[in-house]
Amino acid sequence: MSEPILKALMQLFALISDVHDNTRISTRGKDIVRLFLSRHLNTELIMKYMEMFDEYLVLNHSENITKGSIKDRKRTSLTAVRILAICEKINEELHQKTKVICNNPAYGFYSVQCGNN
Repeated sequence: MSEPILKALMQLFALISDVHDNTRISTRGKDIVRLFLSRHLNTELIMKYMEMFDEYLVLNHSENITKGSIKDRKRTSLTAVRILAICEKINEELHQKTKVICNNPAYGFYSVQCGNN
């Protein structure tokens, strides 16, 4: 998995994390992220991306906002826009990887259409 995709996923995980009133994520939430990373990375990289995840958590959830308030609704809207932008980045990265593989003479996929899958 490429670094841009991993960074984007850490941002997504941080945005959608269930953060309690004291702006802390549950242990279970972090365990889920750690489990995902352990399926793809070695221990050193797991630590690196867990730190990145924690930084994104602080960035996205540092302000204690009352649920249901106008500020909360605005943050929800902003979060939705951010999630969409991150997903678009991930899709773009995936399409670029596919195009590279399809156009690589060593693989011989010249007749395969790529990019809009």
